[in-house]
Amino acid sequence: MRFLKARKGIMRVVEALFSAVIILMAVIVSSQIVVFPNPFTSRTRTDLEKLGYNLMFRLAQEGSLERLILEGGDDWENDACILFGTLLPVGVYFNLAVYYVNSVYMVNESSSILIYNVALQPLNDQPITNAENQDVFRKGGDVVSIEYVYTMEINGKIKTLLFVLQLTRGER
Repeated sequence: MRFLKARKGIMRVVEALFSAVIILMAVIVSSQIVVFPNPFTSRTRTDLEKLGYNLMFRLAQEGSLERLILEGGDDWENDACILFGTLLPVGVYFNLAVYYVNSVYMVNESSSILIYNVALQPLNDQPITNAENQDVFRKGGDVVSIEYVYTMEINGKIKTLLFVLQLTRGER
């Protein structure tokens, strides 16, 4: 009798070990099959958008965009590159293009304004970027493009500028 009870106990231990091995194998196999989401890559796009819009808003609010273009002289692109490179975090690459918005307005009888011709004139002659080559934007993962419309007064005339800022993180 005692021998049969001892044998049942041994079988329970063997069953428990066998169950543990099956569970361990299932965990190992499922971890290889299931791809857990990487929170860094899932947040990158929204973080870059927020970063870009906050940067442009801050520069516009301080009047830095006007001073940069009006008082920058012929080499304002280099100053813009230094400014953006300083304000953006390390590992974030940028590409900035600035356009003068030429628009012709026409007012009809009901005093509503109709825009019928819009042309973009590039203001920067040289690229404003901290990337050594454009491969960073192709291989860098998430690339965010931010368009920021800025209106300023120059010599009593209202001028509209369009800033197109592309942001990406370094290669992965």
